[in-house]
Amino acid sequence: MKVYQTNEIKNIALLGNDGSGKTTLTEALLFESGIIKRRGRITAKNTVSDYFPVEQEYGYSVFSTVFHVEWNGKKLNIIDCPGSDDFVGAAMTALNVTDTAILLLNGQYGPEVGTQNHFRYTEKLGKPVIFLVNQLDNEKCDYDMVLEQLQTIYGPKVVPVQYPLATGPNFNSLIDVLLMKKYSWGPEGGAPIIEEIPAEEMEKATEPVSYNISEPTRQAEISYAVFCLKKKKKTKEKSAVKKTNSNETYRTQRIELIQQIQHVT
Repeated sequence: MKVYQTNEIKNIALLGNDGSGKTTLTEALLFESGIIKRRGRITAKNTVSDYFPVEQEYGYSVFSTVFHVEWNGKKLNIIDCPGSDDFVGAAMTALNVTDTAILLLNGQYGPEVGTQNHFRYTEKLGKPVIFLVNQLDNEKCDYDMVLEQLQTIYGPKVVPVQYPLATGPNFNSLIDVLLMKKYSWGPEGGAPIIEEIPAEEMEKATEPVSYNISEPTRQAEISYAVFCLKKKKKTKEKSAVKKTNSNETYRTQRIELIQQIQHVT
């Protein structure tokens, strides 16, 4: 077995509302990384993460499942957590031992109650979050609406790094705005075809994303500047108090000395 260095290991909690597709995503990750030879299905009761009889009976996760995949020389340890609020303890436990959270959203519904609850837990524990919009091939999916809802709820810190060229039955490609590449897949999936971004998409791929990336940075810089000013002001106040106290001590000692001299004479 390969020995991994610390910087080659990432521990991830897979969160999301019940029914967002976490178990199905788990199967896809395991299949694409070569861990399993065939994808399981919840309806067939043969998925890797839902192997307890009670999970197979009800068709949703009850317990957290730990699995790992190797990708590009890195080891990803992933904990697939139950989405139901009845089993929130599993999500909290997973967040305590992982570095990052992937928060899965159903592209048909956008942010749900479970989404906001799980995000609240990540904020409480100070974990970074990657929102992942699932089911882009569903005819009811509206990626732009989901993104707008996320930015309305959580502000400009929600930064899109990939977006689909189309959703619904025509979904087969996306734009990666960090790598500035277009990824497309054939009807059978498999390895993507990587191309340059089409000219008609260049404006969308650069201007909005540039704003969304620079805005959180600007907010962070403002917050840091305010922090520095407050710290400087507090230091000056302490210095002034210390100086005042020093003057008072000197004055008191001088009065006492004068009194002693007068008493002696």
